[in-house]
Amino acid sequence: IPIGLLLACIVLKYHSQERVARFSDSQILCTMFTAFVVHIIMHWFVLFWLVPLTARDHEHTPIPYSDISRKVPCSWFSANPVHCLRSRYIKHHEPPCDFYFLGKEHLLKPNPEAGIYFQSAAAAVSPRHNLRSPRHEQDVSGTKSFANWWSSARNRTASGASGESAASDRPHA
Repeated sequence: IPIGLLLACIVLKYHSQERVARFSDSQILCTMFTAFVVHIIMHWFVLFWLVPLTARDHEHTPIPYSDISRKVPCSWFSANPVHCLRSRYIKHHEPPCDFYFLGKEHLLKPNPEAGIYFQSAAAAVSPRHNLRSPRHEQDVSGTKSFANWWSSARNRTASGASGESAASDRPHA
């Protein structure tokens, strides 16, 4: 229908040019309506006659979706951001369907209710859990203690002001 309306607008624009023979308003309106109806009929003809002639039969696979989805992380469900948002905020799946990112397959959590069956072996052991900077100390709660780092940096600066080199603990380039 939108393209039919666009075609009617093109007919109106064509008849508004100066070098085209003048028609009455009713003739222009009739021409616009005819162009619209002919376009709609042609469109339906293509959709209901030509498209089915070119369509192929669907081949059913003997392997169920869940078996393939266990091996392939990117599926229609995990690659569709609307499905991921619907899973989280409307369906309230637990765990919700996570969006697939190449290289981040280990973050996907399986949930058959949301259509996600893939689970990576790398998800069980993440190398990032035990990483921490050697420059920062850990306090009792396990969080990085910025106060300890700041106080040691202030002590180095203060010792540099008293005549010692503050850069003595830095490696030389």
